[in-house]
Amino acid sequence: MKSKLLLLLLLVLITGCNSNRTEELKEYQSDIIETIEVVDLTDSTGDQSRAYKEQLIPVKKKDGAKFRVAIIQSGEYYGYSHMLKGIVEGLSTLGWIKENITFDDTLPMPEIIIKLSDPEISEYLIFSNEAYFDFNWEEPTKISPKLHNILSGEKADIIISLGTTSALIVSQSKLLKIPVIAENVSDPIGSGLIKSYEDSGNILLSASCDPEQDSRQFKLFHSVIKFKKLGIIYTDTPLGRSYGAVDAAEKLSKQLGFELVTSTDVIEDPTDENFALAEKKYINAVKKIAPDIDALYLGIQGGLTPDILPALLKIIKQYKIPTFAMEGSDFVSNGILLGESESNVISVGIYNAKKIVTILKGEKAGSLNQIFEHVPHIAINLKAAELINYDVPIDIIASSDEIYQTIGGK
Repeated sequence: MKSKLLLLLLLVLITGCNSNRTEELKEYQSDIIETIEVVDLTDSTGDQSRAYKEQLIPVKKKDGAKFRVAIIQSGEYYGYSHMLKGIVEGLSTLGWIKENITFDDTLPMPEIIIKLSDPEISEYLIFSNEAYFDFNWEEPTKISPKLHNILSGEKADIIISLGTTSALIVSQSKLLKIPVIAENVSDPIGSGLIKSYEDSGNILLSASCDPEQDSRQFKLFHSVIKFKKLGIIYTDTPLGRSYGAVDAAEKLSKQLGFELVTSTDVIEDPTDENFALAEKKYINAVKKIAPDIDALYLGIQGGLTPDILPALLKIIKQYKIPTFAMEGSDFVSNGILLGESESNVISVGIYNAKKIVTILKGEKAGSLNQIFEHVPHIAINLKAAELINYDVPIDIIASSDEIYQTIGGK
């Protein structure tokens, strides 16, 4: 904290040479800083009444049993366990799970479910393997008995769905009888999951939507780097374009005056059998466009995993390419230059925890506000900047919420 204050003081003392970029950063953050009421799920006046606070008080089911929480994911993906950790910690903050309950989100999801299945972690909620399902990146031709039991409500009272594939299959199933909270869906409308930002179109479904998130990220990246040729790697499908934020990039390229350089020769949702191939194809795609770009945006892509970061960083270092990660802190801490910080995941976790509680207290999932526009915070890696010989301006450092000085802790 002291170092951050010193940096801010230095920024005040700096003359106007960086004033334009500083104003752009202020605009980036002020674009969505309206109120925190959206996170708190309060009414339009923001009046946190006693009645509303009482809605969040932990309770058991009317028969005295614990509420059963199901976890369904599209496939094994570090972003899903990361999101689930935020939700669990949010529920802990609200008192529905015991204080300080957390887990290592780098573990495979089955191991996380085992840890969460400990009945001692909560007096009000229960997780179990019976209420856990993994689509393993495949769309089944028929619903398995285990999934049937979850969707029908026999084994669960509410579902946390992680990923676009999972959300689409679950929410569109005729077997679904219980409410669903959908997360890690990069484009809920474009993917066909929900009808609009205001209305999911399904009384049992609620997603979280940040309509301007992709645009904010591109504006931030451009305000810092002033790139002319931006690289993006994605699969040329509606889902792949959503994962890569391609629509927002195309729109802003015209407004901000930069060119998109793309590669689509990658695998969208790899299975366990072709995961290594997906990673190889992603690296090859980066190698292909690297000589022609002056910045690289890392969206969600099946071949982009933590395991390939060392190989990716070699290419980035060779061509001195500034990078921005859609998913933020995890990538930035491991060598990507910029992203949105960890605090955003925490706020999303609390937001979803409050939605879960509100639903368990009797509200219909489809009636809840789906728009969650969090206050953005910047994560930056100074070691990554050093590797590409990028001299980070003091105003960028001062505006950053998370500052890493090593890569992967080294």
